[in-house]
Amino acid sequence: MSLFRFRISGAIPPPANPTEQAWLDDLIDRLHILKEHCVIINEGEPNAEDITRFTYHICHHDEGDNHPPCEGEIEI
Repeated sequence: MSLFRFRISGAIPPPANPTEQAWLDDLIDRLHILKEHCVIINEGEPNAEDITRFTYHICHHDEGDNHPPCEGEIEI
């Protein structure tokens, strides 16, 4: 069986207003739904791959020298 295999990575600024927060909340809700539909590739076989990983974290790398470390990953 063929599968859609996603790999998505990016960074956006934090929401600046309630409209942007609502958009981000909606996106996270939709990612939850997508995650629920993910399968283990070749489940039960020796070459099984559980590639499902949906996380985000707050990154501080753009805050200049001596920035605090990135915050821990949060599971979606």
